[in-house]
Amino acid sequence: MRVRSVDNVIEELKVLMERYKFKSITFWDDTFTFNKKWVMKFCEKWRWDSGIAITCRADIASNNEDMMKRLSEIGVQWVCIGHETGTQRMLDFIGKGVKLEQNYKSSDICRKYGMKIMGTNMLGLPTETKEESMATIEMIKKIEPEHLQLFYFTPIPGTYLYDYCI
Repeated sequence: MRVRSVDNVIEELKVLMERYKFKSITFWDDTFTFNKKWVMKFCEKWRWDSGIAITCRADIASNNEDMMKRLSEIGVQWVCIGHETGTQRMLDFIGKGVKLEQNYKSSDICRKYGMKIMGTNMLGLPTETKEESMATIEMIKKIEPEHLQLFYFTPIPGTYLYDYCI
């Protein structure tokens, strides 16, 4: 994984603001919150009054409430969280590396600080039972994301799940 420096990202944002006068921005990057130190430095240098949307893993959000609070303070209004599925067995099967409880906790933390949730979920995973599909639907109902993206599983060549499906 290659990470740009905070200063490099801020300089690019300055150019974009001067050129386009953006009112909102989305950091559609699964790695945006991987490094807490990087995120906190980014928050220190953020200077625009613009709405922000980010992506964040459930485990990162649930284990870093102070970071999520700070992100809300600089204008993060939306957090896209890949909840994926509503059972621990399926989370483990797809190698998500997240506990089911973290899906709920991350959503609670976002709501606590006024951030809306875009939840992404999958149905039709290999070996998924009807009961597990219904557990995913129940999780969605409990989390109540403001925006829901529901995907049907598609095996991608070169992945463990593709090989499993073959």
